[in-house]
Amino acid sequence: MGTGEQKGYLGLPLIPRGDFNRIAATMPGASCWNSDEVNPGRIDPQEVGRCDKSVGDGFFCGQFPPLNLEQQYRQIAERHRQEFVQKELAKTVVVTVRTDLKQYKLTPAQKKMVAAYIEAGKGMDEWFQLQQGGLIHQAEVKSSGTADDREFLRRYQTVWCDNDDPYCNAVSSLPPRTTPLYSDAKIDCTKIAGEELANPFSAVVADPDGKLRGVSYTDSILVDPALKFKKAWVVALLKQAAAKARAAGETATAEYTEAVAAALLSRKPFPYNESDQKWVAAKDSRFFLRIGPDEYIDDHTCGMKAQFHMRLGIKNPALEAGVQKTMDRKQELERYLAGLIGNGYQERPIQLHTPEFMDVIMESGNSRGTVTGTHAAQTLPNWCGEDGKGECQTRAMMYVNKTALAYKNPAMLEKLAQVLSPRVMAKLDPSAIGDTMVLHELSHNFGPQNKDYGAKLGEMLGRLEELKAEIGAIALR
Repeated sequence: MGTGEQKGYLGLPLIPRGDFNRIAATMPGASCWNSDEVNPGRIDPQEVGRCDKSVGDGFFCGQFPPLNLEQQYRQIAERHRQEFVQKELAKTVVVTVRTDLKQYKLTPAQKKMVAAYIEAGKGMDEWFQLQQGGLIHQAEVKSSGTADDREFLRRYQTVWCDNDDPYCNAVSSLPPRTTPLYSDAKIDCTKIAGEELANPFSAVVADPDGKLRGVSYTDSILVDPALKFKKAWVVALLKQAAAKARAAGETATAEYTEAVAAALLSRKPFPYNESDQKWVAAKDSRFFLRIGPDEYIDDHTCGMKAQFHMRLGIKNPALEAGVQKTMDRKQELERYLAGLIGNGYQERPIQLHTPEFMDVIMESGNSRGTVTGTHAAQTLPNWCGEDGKGECQTRAMMYVNKTALAYKNPAMLEKLAQVLSPRVMAKLDPSAIGDTMVLHELSHNFGPQNKDYGAKLGEMLGRLEELKAEIGAIALR
């Protein structure tokens, strides 16, 4: 529970006494919070006096009437909020990825196709930010936020930190976390069970009698009248991009895009079955493209709803040859892991293409990242068939250019040094990390699958799936 979930002075969230006095010490003429006897944990006017001087972390406070305590409290609350924003920004490193398309000798038609998809990606940004709940606060951040607030929204595509403290917020009015994925941000995630409520492509809404039901994305997060034009706008952009893909000779990519555009408007429980089949069929394209809601682990609520995104890349086939030996053993690896799992698990036939290695051209929405980071590799789709439980071929993708840049970046290495020992840092090998990432993504395809446990595990599904893949990567090395 965050320190400020209860309301304090002036109806603002609580501020810890130590933080209040620490900030007050930097403000000329400010008052100190001397004692905490009236309402423990909450400041009261009779507990406040002028700060005469400070020694170390302690304060000598004279018993004087507070000097405009209301104004001071609001200033301290704002400073407290800004500190949280700064700390959250300091947790991550921004690495600029530039892909020089000149080296790929694209045709004029291919260049127009890439430009069209980049434009369509802007729509995926907005749809994802709508899911995150931050889009409705965008105007306030831009008009009255600090430079750090604006950077927070730009970098993380939300206004809330990855914790529950209400002061960890990029909006000075401190709005509570909300998302159209759930009718109530305080919803009990343990009640989100069963196929209807746990469906990754639906929002959870509460009827007047409190009964929960699942409603398709089309009829929930994209139904707001103010956003209907945005829905039509994004679908139109995708159709335009598909036309450009056809003109560039990328027929499979065009067909996939058209199928996604239709799926975005569908009310089926699992509307992406057809588009996923088209996506697998487009594997041999020179370009990599993935559009729609996929990953579900970090929606900051119950962690089970698919997040909108788009990623466009250009592939490097030469790197695929390096993993062919592993791919030739994929069924053998499934058999090996099945033996380790035991407990009644039976070996499954593995339908998996050779992992694809690419340079990223553009990322939007969930692909671009959040306060918890960005993807270095993925295996998709997460659900197959009309009911999400079918067997299907998957594609594993490694994002080469941005991952390589990250492990060469001095600021990123400095962050790693904070959690890894000097001995480990001295032996840090980005290529070995890359190999482990490949095995991690392959391991998503081995062993128990999401479709078998999604409705039962709820919010724990994503965490356990990632743990399974990491254990698999270690076992297969």
